[in-house]
Amino acid sequence: MSSAVPLIHLESVACPLCGSDNARDCISGPDYLCGVAGNFTVVRCRNCWHAYLNPRPAPASVSDCYPNSYGPFAIEQSGNDSTTAVEPDDQRGVECRTDNQTGSTAPQPWYLSGPVRKIPGLRWLYYWLTESRSVYFPAQGERQGRALDVGCSSGSLLLKLREQGWDAKGVEVAELPAQVAQGLGFDVHIGTLESSSFEERQFDAVFAMMVIEHVPDPIATLREIRRILAPGGLLVMSVPNFGCWERIVFGRYWRGLELPRHFQHFTRRSLRQLAQLAEFQIEQINDQYNLNNIVASFGLILKQWFPRWSMGQKLIRFTDQPTLVGQLLLAMPARILAALRQGGRLTVVLRRPDD
Repeated sequence: MSSAVPLIHLESVACPLCGSDNARDCISGPDYLCGVAGNFTVVRCRNCWHAYLNPRPAPASVSDCYPNSYGPFAIEQSGNDSTTAVEPDDQRGVECRTDNQTGSTAPQPWYLSGPVRKIPGLRWLYYWLTESRSVYFPAQGERQGRALDVGCSSGSLLLKLREQGWDAKGVEVAELPAQVAQGLGFDVHIGTLESSSFEERQFDAVFAMMVIEHVPDPIATLREIRRILAPGGLLVMSVPNFGCWERIVFGRYWRGLELPRHFQHFTRRSLRQLAQLAEFQIEQINDQYNLNNIVASFGLILKQWFPRWSMGQKLIRFTDQPTLVGQLLLAMPARILAALRQGGRLTVVLRRPDD
């Protein structure tokens, strides 16, 4: 696979949070996921302890790090795949299947049918087991006005926002998934957040799910988000948890590492520092009920050690296309690890202070 991807050019950088150039090597390895050629190193700043990729792909080479085989992009380009949406009549998030291309809702599976839902306690159990805390929606009573999804992909989160009453727009750098979201009727800017030229204080909420770890300057990105947020508005984002046990156990095979596409590797400590530097107030930092990275990490190991065995690739795809059975089986251990603050992903809720 690596032969199909050009060799990328790297540049050395200082710590993106404090500017110090005093760092020590933390972990290194190749790109096990997409096969981008080279060996990449995550370092840890000796001054503020933020972990970041150094050296990292130069601006002209960033696009070469995202081949068409990249998981999220490959899913969006498949006309037969689907995403999860929220049913219009249920704000708690009952899941149904929605076609990416047309937006039409498919028939409900048996476990969401009317007779099954009437079984005492089963509806509550379904909600409890499938709740992942992967995204935060403002509680009832919070204003539901204008929302922006940064890195909106094909629009699955935009669909949820629209169903909950938000006037939602998106930003996506990848053209094909952005066009899918546009086909669902959303105003989606193709390009970076900085190139979108949104007006100041335009949005009441901004969502950036699994995005901030990809940007070269997270402080500048959050300051731009702060600029377009109305006073009191929310920024909801999610990131892999570099401080969790998964990263230590799986090492360079950890799915959340994703060399060389993840420029930043956040912990609770560095997230608090980032929020302070960008002048946000922290509302919540929650461990997600999500063990998808563990499944995919085993997949990366199998893919490397047994390349002819298809099971490795199937486990890797679980991160982007989790099955209901898999989610139910992993629900309890995921909740236990989250209670111990050892979840593999964090959901962060920040608020722009009132002026």
